[in-house]
Amino acid sequence: MKRTKLITLATGLMLTFSVSVFADEKPLQITPEAQAYADKLIQLSKNDQMAVINELTNIPKKIKKDKESLAGIAEILNSNRLYQPALEIATVAYQDHPEYLPAILAMGNAFAGLGNTDEAAAKYEEAINADPSDKRAYFKFVDIYKNIAPEVALEKLNVIKEKFPDDPEINKAMGSIYYNQNKIDDAEKAYQEYFKSIPEGGDPQAQEDYGIVLFAKKNYQASLAIAEQALKHDASSLSANRLKFYNLMELAETDKAKAQAGQFFGKFDEKLYNSTDYKYAADLASQTNDPQLAVKSYEKAVKLNPKAPDLYKSLSEAYEAVNQTDSAVAAYMKYGELANPGALLNYLQAGKIYYSAAAALKDGEHDALRKHYINAGDSLFARVSEKAPDSYMGPFWRARIQTILDPNNPIESVKSQYEEAYRRMEGKDDSYDGYRKECLVYDAFYYFKKDQYAASLDACNKVLAIEPNNSLCKQIKAAIGQLRK
Repeated sequence: MKRTKLITLATGLMLTFSVSVFADEKPLQITPEAQAYADKLIQLSKNDQMAVINELTNIPKKIKKDKESLAGIAEILNSNRLYQPALEIATVAYQDHPEYLPAILAMGNAFAGLGNTDEAAAKYEEAINADPSDKRAYFKFVDIYKNIAPEVALEKLNVIKEKFPDDPEINKAMGSIYYNQNKIDDAEKAYQEYFKSIPEGGDPQAQEDYGIVLFAKKNYQASLAIAEQALKHDASSLSANRLKFYNLMELAETDKAKAQAGQFFGKFDEKLYNSTDYKYAADLASQTNDPQLAVKSYEKAVKLNPKAPDLYKSLSEAYEAVNQTDSAVAAYMKYGELANPGALLNYLQAGKIYYSAAAALKDGEHDALRKHYINAGDSLFARVSEKAPDSYMGPFWRARIQTILDPNNPIESVKSQYEEAYRRMEGKDDSYDGYRKECLVYDAFYYFKKDQYAASLDACNKVLAIEPNNSLCKQIKAAIGQLRK
């Protein structure tokens, strides 16, 4: 699967990387005095974190000599995101007992919380050397490298697998890393191995993660089944509701997707929704003939992911559907800026949006708006004509959009643009004959209306050489024949 596709999926479906190897680990036992001291530090932090650092100079002697209490306090501080104080107090225990595993781990956790990956990794390696039979440091090492250096994390997981071959959590961790590396086949195999090793329904969160992997594999039916099973366990799960909605959309189960959208949107904090959610919502709105909702949904999607070119393209099409032509052009130009920066094709395609809008308005209907669309489109086509002097497309489309001003009477500027387009096609093969024919047909029409019958007949004969049964030119020739009698 292509990387771009997975990045799109990742905006909507993220694996949690939940590793529960410590479920049976007993917390460090600390004295009531140590607990009270930890509570005091947490309370001080609410007003001034520097006060916490200052307070560490006054660690009670009874606690200072108790390595277990010190490490326990450090982990309490880590769990409260007080990483610097945690590091300071864990270091006190480490200085007197450098072989004490909980102190080493507490220091590693504090470094990790502070974003100091190298120091954290060094401490976890030290913990592994201190006690190779303890899994915690291995998995903590994996945890800090899983995103920034996944190959390093996988190497460590393979080491763990050799030491602890029966631990199913290793496969779960591998599945998550493989997914984030876009190695979806490997992720699927890892999760399959994991679920073979645990009781059925024993890890609902991992089930959701596996459902995401199956979704990435385009196995939507199997992914949907997992999402529905997860919702039986927890009907309020954001990710399971999201996964069910996405799968129903991919399976084209429109009615069911609409019902699920009602269960998903508006049920969670607005900040939890992402651009992919709204992209699917917009697609659903289009399928159920609600173009206004499609516009609103695409607008939300773009706001949350302003660097995604395809969203702007879809938004442009949604604006076209509700006749917001200027907005449609602006959205398309943004798409072009992101997808093909500087390309003249962006101006050509945007001009065509104006052309379609102008052509859809009848004579005498919204004349001012119609003229605005024609002028705006002509300006874009003029830019193409100027910047690409060897291409027929600029003058060709200038002629087309100007024709809308008065399709029943000849216009000098239209004739000149068609003739310029025809000139630019000189020497090109007969695949351009369809465009040549349109240019010549207008010449035939123009000269006939101007009573210049010889020139009109010449243009008609050139058209008929390309398309022998062209009805308009046959009619013009017949009319000229009657007029000359």
